[in-house]
Amino acid sequence: MAALNEEYDTTLNVTANRDAADVEVHDVIPEGAELVSSDPKATVNGRNLSWKFNSMDAGQVNKIKVRYKAVKVGSLKSCAKVLALPRVCTVVVVGQPKLKITKTGRPPPSSMRMCLTP
Repeated sequence: MAALNEEYDTTLNVTANRDAADVEVHDVIPEGAELVSSDPKATVNGRNLSWKFNSMDAGQVNKIKVRYKAVKVGSLKSCAKVLALPRVCTVVVVGQPKLKITKTGRPPPSSMRMCLTP
């Protein structure tokens, strides 16, 4: 609920169900409202707002807080859409061997004999 000429906040919770790339969030300033601010800062084009995130990991949540000012009595509806590309990730574990083998014992008997004759 907001009062006429008062500010009100909305929060968009953008949650990645899977790894995603080139995530874009688009929203429109509701008729009867004026944009005051957003965090993170939105790109504004007329009444259109957008935010971009290079990538999001599965389960990651990015919060977008938008503050509006109500300038008209009535219902102020705001619907956002999210666009993203699937991102496929692999993980390679790199280790350093810590095993050292040392052979000990007597050398095998010689199979050749040398004889020197004068």
